[in-house]
Amino acid sequence: MTRVALVGPMGVGKSTVARLLAVGLGWRMVDLDSEIEQRSGKTVRQIFESETEQGFRMLESSTLDLVTKETVKGCCVLATGGGVVTTSVSREILFRDWETVWLTASPATMIQHLQFETSGRPLLDGAKDLFERIHKLSTDRAPLYQSVAKWTVSVDGLTAETVAQRIHELGGWTACNE
Repeated sequence: MTRVALVGPMGVGKSTVARLLAVGLGWRMVDLDSEIEQRSGKTVRQIFESETEQGFRMLESSTLDLVTKETVKGCCVLATGGGVVTTSVSREILFRDWETVWLTASPATMIQHLQFETSGRPLLDGAKDLFERIHKLSTDRAPLYQSVAKWTVSVDGLTAETVAQRIHELGGWTACNE
């Protein structure tokens, strides 16, 4: 059994890298935000609007717990949401049950990655200065990402394929022994 979780701020490419890593390893890939949407029947934005961020974080933690239990005997690459580390329950699950990789990037890289997808991200709503908002979220959460991460990989100047390959090499993972 091996489970690899990618954590980091929005815009570092967690979902893209997770897909590539899972394909390269022949493992299952789960995107936590997509899993939350599928199980709840609502978009992340709708959950934020009806339940507030706190309600979303509770749902995120419980979904992470379910995914962790469902993958206990298999191999899985998990792309988390940027704020998953803000709850102690999620941090504990990630630290205890996953090989966690923290993807880092400069705010400029994150903005470049997010330039066409800010509308689906509730925490960017109303941001007068996108650079400042992304920098603050990333900086405030850095100690939390670090607390769960076994490895740290910067994505600055790298393609998603290169990042996936670096992660693969870090863990030395191969075929799944299910």
